Amino acid sequence: MKKVVLLCVLGISLLGGCKKEEVSKTNHTDSTESVESNESYDSYSYSEQESSSSSSFKLSKPSDKSSFRTDITYDNLARTPNQYEGEYFKLTGKVLQVLEADSETQMRLAVDGDYDHVIYTRISKFSMESRILENDQITIYAQSLGLVSYSSTLGGKITIPDSETYYYEMN
Repeated sequence: MKKVVLLCVLGISLLGGCKKEEVSKTNHTDSTESVESNESYDSYSYSEQESSSSSSFKLSKPSDKSSFRTDITYDNLARTPNQYEGEYFKLTGKVLQVLEADSETQMRLAVDGDYDHVIYTRISKFSMESRILENDQITIYAQSLGLVSYSSTLGGKITIPDSETYYYEMN
């Protein structure tokens, strides 16, 4: 599955003439680093490299939306990712970027429209009722996966919360 996503992202990058970006999953035991950047949020693409997470939780889709916590904030996910890894949460935001593959859609979401509070998430195509597009306002029901890091087109390292979305609502 990761190879299919990687091949799709590489193909999109080559066809679009974009520079390939690298993403690596990280499992931090210390506090997370703060990422501040004045770079454009338009020009990122992802290709997942490896997971160094040794988490004890499993990805599993809850049977309904009532299992998702509303008290988990972007700040919680960014500052103390290990404390919330595996937890189910609900957040609303603006879709900044969408990358579609055969089996899933990956996206960056500006939580509450704040471009300084961006999370990375993916959703199975089987869970989607319609396509999600850039600039859509959506609410996601997701599971925290810790952090993900990638390089921007300008070469800076960006680290943001990572998640798997199981349900979503268009706002």
